[in-house]
Amino acid sequence: ASLPENTPLADRANMLYNGTIATRGTALAIVTATGSNTELGKISQMAAEATKSVTPLEKRLNQLSLRLIWLTLALTALIVIVGYLQGRPLIRMIETAIALAVAAIPEGLPIVATVALARGMLRLARERVIIKKLEAVETLGETSIICTDKTGTLTENQMAVHAFAVDGNTQSMPIENEADFFEKWKSIPAFDQLAKVGILCNNVDPKETEPHGDPIEIGLANFARRAGYDVEKVRQAHPEHKEYPFDTETKMMATINQMEDGYWSCVKGALENVLAKCAYYFDGDQKTPFPEIEKRAWLERAEKMASEGLRILAFAFGQTKKPPDEKEVFQNLAFLGIVGFIDPPRKDVRAAIEACHQAGIRVVMITGDHLATARKIAEETGLLEANATDDKMVSGDELDQPENLSPEAKARLLNAVVFGRVTPAHKLHIIALYQDNKQIVGMTGDGVNDAPALKKADIGIAMGIRGTEAAKEVADIILRDDQFTSIELAIRQGRIIFENIRKFVVYLLSANLAEIISVTLATLSNLPMPLLPLQILFLNLITDVFPALALGAGEGEKGIMNRPPRNSDEPILSARLWGTTLIYGLCITASVVGITAYTSEILHLPANHVNNMAFYTLVLSQLIHVFNIPKRGTSFWVNEVTKNRWVWGAIVLCLLLTAMGYLIPPLREILSLAPLGWEDMGLVLAFSFGSLILIQVIKRLGGTV
Repeated sequence: ASLPENTPLADRANMLYNGTIATRGTALAIVTATGSNTELGKISQMAAEATKSVTPLEKRLNQLSLRLIWLTLALTALIVIVGYLQGRPLIRMIETAIALAVAAIPEGLPIVATVALARGMLRLARERVIIKKLEAVETLGETSIICTDKTGTLTENQMAVHAFAVDGNTQSMPIENEADFFEKWKSIPAFDQLAKVGILCNNVDPKETEPHGDPIEIGLANFARRAGYDVEKVRQAHPEHKEYPFDTETKMMATINQMEDGYWSCVKGALENVLAKCAYYFDGDQKTPFPEIEKRAWLERAEKMASEGLRILAFAFGQTKKPPDEKEVFQNLAFLGIVGFIDPPRKDVRAAIEACHQAGIRVVMITGDHLATARKIAEETGLLEANATDDKMVSGDELDQPENLSPEAKARLLNAVVFGRVTPAHKLHIIALYQDNKQIVGMTGDGVNDAPALKKADIGIAMGIRGTEAAKEVADIILRDDQFTSIELAIRQGRIIFENIRKFVVYLLSANLAEIISVTLATLSNLPMPLLPLQILFLNLITDVFPALALGAGEGEKGIMNRPPRNSDEPILSARLWGTTLIYGLCITASVVGITAYTSEILHLPANHVNNMAFYTLVLSQLIHVFNIPKRGTSFWVNEVTKNRWVWGAIVLCLLLTAMGYLIPPLREILSLAPLGWEDMGLVLAFSFGSLILIQVIKRLGGTV
């Protein structure tokens, strides 16, 4: 029969689709589309056309680099001009300017950022989350909306009995005291017979510890076990004589099973079809004729259960002395009742969704299922409140023409929590709508039809167990266990990574600022040069990089998931953090320029001696500067930096490398270093720790973050 042109794809029962499998039956079909015009071809085309924007981290690093380039050009030009006017050698000033330019652009930043992201990948791999694209770790930390599929991600991907109706009564499955509950129901003949029919009219092997086969039949076998039936013993007591497999026309299945004084016809199928074959039903203990009014009552019960998102299956049986033939097996049956199935939510999903909500992340369900089914799962997982209004739910047909949506319709879509009966094209429209609204979107998927959306989303998350190769190919992340809780862990790690990047950027820039400003002030004040070009390069390669790497390996703050995600336009360094970085740099500069002026103008030491003391002061100041990085309000002695073993290792390594630069003659000559006395080292320690104390005082006064 023909269907309306706007019939949703999933409801086009008269169509066969490329990429699907016909398991039984015969048909004469007309080819209506080939190649790229098929639904599968359209999906492939959408996947090819979907584009992903530049990641937030790339944007921020590009912005930061551009600012530093302009700042560096201005300062180096100033140093060369002022130094030349003071009569200093032009070649030396150009060398110093070049070295400062190298220092101003933190070459270690991309390396440290890459290592921090790679370490995040390693941590997530231990949690069964595979990161395919490095930058995806950081983008996860900014995710503001997660669009998740229902089946297998929020649910167990297996059918379980949620409710049943026998003898005119509807009953939901118990949460506790199952033994007492089922003991009562097993005494009711209709229930007892229904459970046995569910066992016998079933192809699941009871001996398998992890049954395979039709999810409904697995759910029936599990239901019988929960009710206290031994599936294998029931099968042995009533061996199967013949099976009539499920037929798409009759929408029923039947088995003929032996009993002591004859045969049972065990039937299950669609309610309307089963009712049409039933002449009797159970009224208490009695099998009585089945009037039409009672059949209508059963249809109403089933409709009510279906409105709650349950998949309904009806059961009936017949008794004969001889094995019935194919016509007789479906005649004069006694109706037993109906069972409602649902793919139950994963036990850990509700807590994970609550954690996302606490972190300011919206979770939206996008599914091809009917809205009633989607609503049921949304309520059980905490996505929707039980009394939520219908405007929180949107059917896919409302997205057929996204270009014609009114502002009110767009606002409703942005506010929706559940999208049902969606197609691959609808998913693209939903993602585009969120992205146009400045949201960072994470999208889960497992099928070929999900590939365009996975590619379009800021973070594409494919399922590792049931995911197709097409979905895994375009995704940024693969969940090896298919669990939603893994997404929450990944977001947490992404936030930690960005906070660590922020910390080492502040550390690197403040250290580099100290180098630049120290040389600039010394030049303008006509003081001896505190740092020589090769010394600056040594600092950049040693004391800058290793502590920064250690900061990038931090475990993060405890409350990192108790605040909302960052704005996608927020830079790595806010105005407040730029101010903090400048204060840190000026405090370290005060130590370096202070010891330069003191040893030159008061102690009247030679220029090379002054240079050495300034160099060692900057080395030590930068190393202990790592303890200034924790946020204001945290304990100086116990925080994420002091508890980071990599930080202590980096400090020891840098001290050893600095000592080698002094102890190894060729290096000592290259770096223009000379021995220092105990008094000199005392001054170096005093000025170095002076910068630490000064910064801590400013912190306590609220001058930094």
